[in-house]
Order: sequence, then C-alpha cells, then structure tokens
Amino acid sequence: MARTWARPDLTGTRNGVNTSFTIPSLPTNAAVWIVFNGRILFEVGIGPDALQYSRTGAAVVLGLAPAADDTLWAYVAAEEEQAATTAIALVQELRRTFYYNVEARDKAGLLQEILEKDISSSRWTYYPIGGCGEAEIILRRPFDDFGSVALDWDMQIWRDVDILGQAGARLPAQLPIRLGTAHAGSRELRWGGFVREIQRILADDEQVILRCAGWSRQLAYIFIPEQDTPWQGQDIGAIVRDIIDRFVIPGSKIQRTTALTLVPDTGVVIDQINFDTTAFDAIKVLAEIAGNAEWGVRADKEFYFLQPSTSVKQTHVIGDRISLYRPATNTDEIVKTVYLRGAGGFQATINSGTPEAGFYKQRREFVASIQSEDIATLWGAAYFARFGESQPSGQLQLGETDDWIENVSHPLGLLRVIGGPVFISPGDPLPAALPMKLGNMYGRYTDESFKIASIAYQPTDDALQVDIGLGQRKRPLADLLETINYKLAELQQGMIL
Repeated sequence: MARTWARPDLTGTRNGVNTSFTIPSLPTNAAVWIVFNGRILFEVGIGPDALQYSRTGAAVVLGLAPAADDTLWAYVAAEEEQAATTAIALVQELRRTFYYNVEARDKAGLLQEILEKDISSSRWTYYPIGGCGEAEIILRRPFDDFGSVALDWDMQIWRDVDILGQAGARLPAQLPIRLGTAHAGSRELRWGGFVREIQRILADDEQVILRCAGWSRQLAYIFIPEQDTPWQGQDIGAIVRDIIDRFVIPGSKIQRTTALTLVPDTGVVIDQINFDTTAFDAIKVLAEIAGNAEWGVRADKEFYFLQPSTSVKQTHVIGDRISLYRPATNTDEIVKTVYLRGAGGFQATINSGTPEAGFYKQRREFVASIQSEDIATLWGAAYFARFGESQPSGQLQLGETDDWIENVSHPLGLLRVIGGPVFISPGDPLPAALPMKLGNMYGRYTDESFKIASIAYQPTDDALQVDIGLGQRKRPLADLLETINYKLAELQQGMIL
C-alpha cells in the first residue's frame, strides 16, 4: 500500500497579502502537512491564526500571508502506512543543524587554512549601514605557535554543507553500506572581512583571539582630497560611483561590479559638493542627503548604495523560535531643531514643525561638506525622517534557528513581529478530533514593524543564536567623535567659526 511521498510547492501569489493557495496534484485521501519557512503549521477547521491553516481538499488558507521570498510547501502521502513513514522523514529533514567553517586567505586571496576544528567560539555582525561588521573568532591554539594567520588576511565565514548527510535514513540490506548522503545542501558565504587584531592568551587554556572587521572599515582608511573641480549638478549615485571607482577600488579590496546595479542613481541631484575627508565620511554624508540610503560592503566585497524600503521583507511570529522580544520608545532620540554647521563658516538652522513650549529638543550637528542652503535642506529632511519623532526600537532574539536575516538583499526593508501569548486556559476541554487546537490566544496581539539596526550571529552546538537590534539609533559616542574630528580639521585649516 505504501507510496513514495512528495513535497510540492504550493501554488498561489506570495505578496504579503494573499493567503489562499493550492496543493498541486493532490491524491485522494492523502495525508498532508503544510510547512511554512521550515515550520509545520497546525490545521484548524476555520479562521487560522499565524501558525495555522485550514484546508478543503487541495485548497489551503493560511493565517499569515507569505512574502515573495518565503518558502511554502506540503508533504503529501497517499496511504496511511506511508503517512507514518513520511512523518518520521519530515522530523528528520526539519532538524536545524548549523554547519560552518572559517577560511583564512592571505593578502593575495589564496586559501591558507581552514579553522573549523580549532574554533572554541565565534560571533559576527551585520549592519544595513556598513554591511559586514565586527567578527571575533577564538581558537584553541598555543599562544606562541598559532599558525600562519596574519593581520589584514581575508577571513570568510561559510555556512557549510552537512558532511554527515541526512539523519534517519534507512540502511541498505547488503554490505558495504553507505551511512549518509554526504555534502547535502549548498555552501553560503555568510560573512567576509579581514583580521584587525591578533590577541594571544597565555593561561591554563591557551587561546588565540582573532578580531576582524568587515571590508567597509577600509573606507575609513581611504582619503578623498579636496577636488580642484567639485562635483556639480550630478545625481548622488553618480558621485558615489565616482568616489568608489577613483579612490576606493585602487586602495582597497572593495569591489563594484556594474552588472549588479548596487549603486544606481537615486533621483537626488545636488548643485555642488566637495570633500576633504575619508571615503567613509563622504559616503555617509551623501547617504543622508539621499534620504538615509543603505550603504556598505557585503561579504563578497561588493559595495552597495541603495535607497531604503518601507516594505515588510520578513516576518517573525511570537512563539516560533523567538527567545526574547523587547520593543521600546525613547524621548532622547527626538530632535526638533538642528543648528547645522558646515565648512567655511556656513550655518543653518533647520526646524521640524513648531517647537513645543517647555519641551525644546535641539541639537548641533557638524557636517563639513555641506556649504549651501539647498544641500542643507535635503540633509535636514533626511535627518528629521529619523529623529523628528520617536522611532520604534528594541531587541529581538531568535534561538535554535538558521535564519539568514540579511539574505532578503538590500535594501533590507522592514522586519515584522506578530503574535501574542498562546496558552491553554484552565478547564478548557480538548477537542476529540485530531489535529487539535491546544489553546486560545489571550491578551494583547502584537503586530509591529521595525527597521533593522544590527544583526549578531553566534553558533551554538546545533544552530544559530540571532540577536537583532531593531530601529535606527544615532550613538552619542559616535556624535562626540565626529564633533572632535570636525573641530580638529577646523584648527588645522584655520577656519574657526
């Protein structure tokens, strides 16, 4: 009676709105499991919630509308005997084991070492502004003989293939036997950067710590001297492309592949601008003028500069691998009046609405490259889009997962958190039919969307811990350092305001 089970993708429009889908080629009396982004959904009779669905024949109605990049498929078995086998295979296939390794390459890009066996712990970060961020790799190695890893070497963190194959596979009846399907899946480059610091530790357990930075840090090492002819009447995207091609690429490992169109025109044209600063600071100012564009360097060393998106590109459901959710609002982030100071004595006062009596929120900002009212107006509009009102922020932690948050591609768009407390109320009778609904939803239902500020990954024994910073925040320490650098530049040029 047993038949070979199938795993078809559900047909239907995945646009974040549609919830109606169809199982293609569904046999009569088949057993069905619906899987949404790797999670088995519960079947209910009507009115499904976020982690549920209802089904009439091949027609499926979801409680949560999938986005274009979500996965949605079904396990289908035509006979009861095969259905039991399918359930076992399904549990095995959905195990969330995270395999990874770290490759060390020299300055010429040649692979010198794979650090997988010696890694005690590791963590890495990613930012919408900047791309790949900091990474720390701790090795169990003697502090005076730790191998050939050197400063500025190219470090790559790969999500690797499952070298053990699929667990739970039946062994063949004859020998010799094959114990696994080796190298299941495909490799993914999750982080790329270079070694900034090597720290050797002599203790009971000798260690070597590699502190690494993403490639965008090289932008702070590249200086853009003041040009004889400033950039005039050009789209900001064109100015950024010129900076990357003329100054950054010759002096760094950062790349810009034209065919990828990661630095398109923005539609914002400025009359004139000049720089006498680092590539990092110049691009930061241009991104603000362009409307808080996302920019940075990906793991593959490709530079991007793209305008932000307000589309929800990923959704996380409370109760589904969320170990911590902590939203917040903060009055310290609100600014209503900016006293802008540029180079050459330029000054401007920019307001966002009418200041509230008794609750003024003012700040002074130094942006040396702004020297005209037109550019100041563009910059002010972008500034108040971030700080004119309190923006939702917070923290979201995911446990026992293999989510690759930035894989939605830039711009990252919004991250949505939905759901609420789900439990069984005392005395609730359980239904006689299976599958059964084990509880009702009580309390406030959360449905909030955030911009992403940061993403931190840390592998555990069998998965990833993901810590997501929600919202956009301007760090006071960064503001202070920018002010100090600006005043030092003024002193050097004899242009004290």
